[in-house]
Parts: sequence; C-alpha cells; structure tokens
Amino acid sequence: MITSLIGPTLPVGEPEVRAIAVITADGQASVSGTSQSMGSPLDAQLLQELRQWADVVLVGAQTARAENYGGVVSTPEQRTRRQQRGQKPVPPIAVITRSLDVPPQLLAGSGTPPLLLSPHAATHPTATVVQVPEEDYIQALHRLGFARIVVEGGPSIYAAALAGREVDLLHLSIDPTLALTTHTPLLTVDGDTHPQRLQLESCMSDPDGCVFLRYRCR
Repeated sequence: MITSLIGPTLPVGEPEVRAIAVITADGQASVSGTSQSMGSPLDAQLLQELRQWADVVLVGAQTARAENYGGVVSTPEQRTRRQQRGQKPVPPIAVITRSLDVPPQLLAGSGTPPLLLSPHAATHPTATVVQVPEEDYIQALHRLGFARIVVEGGPSIYAAALAGREVDLLHLSIDPTLALTTHTPLLTVDGDTHPQRLQLESCMSDPDGCVFLRYRCR
C-alpha cells in the first residue's frame, strides 16, 4: 500500500519536490501544539518512506523544535538501496533558521550533519550553515545538488513553497480528529495570493480512519 501512496517517482537526479502534511478533520495542523498525536502507523510509514526517497528534508526551525526533530534514521538495507540508486546513505535535514537554534538531538542525529539555511552569514560548530536569501530555500537546495526534496513544514514554509509553485506533489493525510480550534491552520500566508487548483492523483484510507490524498500541484 505504501508504494501506491507514494505513486510514480522521477528518476534519481531529476528535480522533484514533495510536501507532506497531516491535518485534523476540521483542518488544523496540530493538536495541543504538535502533530505527534495525529496520523496513524501508515501515516508514519509514509513519512519515513518519503524521507528515504529524498535527497534532503526541508523544515522550519520552529517545527523542528516543536516536534523534537532528530536526524533521519535509515536501516542498513535502506542505506544500501540509497547507495545503489546513487544517493547519499542518509539524507540530511535542512532547517530554515535565523537564530541557528535547533534541537540538540538533531545535531547528534544520524551522523549526517544538518544544513542550517539562514539569511545571514554565520558558522556553527557541528552543522553546515548556508546563507540563503529569504524564500529561496528550495532553489538553493537544488543548486547544492539536492534534486529530491521533501518539505515537512511548518505553515509558513508550506505556504511559501506552494505559493511559489515550487511543489510538484502534496501528500495530505487527514486524521479523524476534531481539534475544535482555529489556532493552527496548515498554511500561513501573508499578503495577496492567487487560488491554486490541484489535481487529485490518489485517495486512500486505512483501518485507523486516516485518509491519504495525493495532489499534483503543477
């Protein structure tokens, strides 16, 4: 089933950007401040499989701190498959940050140092800092040689990538929970925007009541 959720993929080395997100049935991106209680085992598996597909995982610093991010964990078999495909054994996590304040466990992580994407020139003792203009993060990662990118949020990161027409596919999981709040929408957008029409490629559900949608964005 996981193969069907991911769908067709482009060959390794060809640029492709996928965003993955989970929301409640009433459209909220978190419950009690995080998404950790949301989704299902299949949803968690989808996240891990997309990370193994990716060359790099992109996330905002606030989300990394709220969700207690660590590095990507790969099994020996997954590392071997990635190397056979010509990818690095473990994909790094690229964190968008102004302050360079990231979770300590992310720095220890999987042995693959994270990338810190900052608008300012800076250095860090255990991570690679890349100076990137505001909202140029995806193109900057492509320029660094990362073709396959998974965007994991948060709301302003999703919004910027989608508004910039930089996302090819959106994997949206709907958790059968009502958050009964309007504090955490999936997208946070500043200024005028233009509606985007998405093309539904797949709609599936699991025994836990989660619905999995895959949309093509461009």
